[in-house]
Amino acid sequence: MERGRKIQLRALLKTRLAIKDILALRDISETEPDRFLRIFDETEDFEDDAARKKVRELRQTLDKFHKLSERLKAMKPTARLAFSRGRLIVEMYHILEELHLSPEKMSSTIERLREILHLLNELEEKREEIQLSGLKAKNKVPPASFKNKLKLILAEEKIYRQEAGLKAPELRKILLDVSRGEKIQKHAENELIEANLRLVVSIAKNYVNRGLSLSDLIQEGNLGLMRAVQKFDYHRGFKFSTYATWWIKQSITRAKADQARTIRIPVHMIETINKLIRTSRYLVQELGREPNPEEIA
Repeated sequence: MERGRKIQLRALLKTRLAIKDILALRDISETEPDRFLRIFDETEDFEDDAARKKVRELRQTLDKFHKLSERLKAMKPTARLAFSRGRLIVEMYHILEELHLSPEKMSSTIERLREILHLLNELEEKREEIQLSGLKAKNKVPPASFKNKLKLILAEEKIYRQEAGLKAPELRKILLDVSRGEKIQKHAENELIEANLRLVVSIAKNYVNRGLSLSDLIQEGNLGLMRAVQKFDYHRGFKFSTYATWWIKQSITRAKADQARTIRIPVHMIETINKLIRTSRYLVQELGREPNPEEIA
């Protein structure tokens, strides 16, 4: 999983949009500290001194990231500076590791980059069509009309390139790396889930005869296991089995609580309720108002 995440994050750090989105987290730390903590999987109540201290620490780490991003921005993306830029990106990646910022937290950034690439591809096709039409109709249509169309498309392309910080071929390569990292991560997650299915069954058995069937308990436990796999970070020093056990129990306990709050209506009462509803609707039409209980009876 770690290898897949690393591939994704290192690829994303080559885009202007990802860096901008990460730096935007600094503003959230001041305006919405509770949400800021949740982004980094810190579940403390913000009223606690420990939580306020954690916000300050995360903010300081983001400040370090900001300084490195400014240095990266100052370097032109030339072949001569490629090695230096690469080293800076590695340093920035290590800061993301400190922050425990996973690719899942950047899913909106990834989706936007894919959207930009799609738009750039469409604009490229339109540009080629206009250029081809211009060559075919050289003496029939004024060249100015083709130039104006091209100018508009080139201006639109520039906006999207500036947002991503890359041209379409470079962005395409980066998104291929992101997809490769996603596949590696997903494969590792599936293996981890399969390896811990017995753990779910053993925990679920402890909750039998408490309102839910064993199959329902296992299903809820599996949801907890999947959540544990998605959120697990070995840097925090937990064993996965310990971490997964907590999430499995949480999922099962929550399902039991939800089930306990549900009012279950006996099957034989459903027809009676339906009959009351039909009678009530009929009386509304007849009386022109809501009927009282005596009239329904």
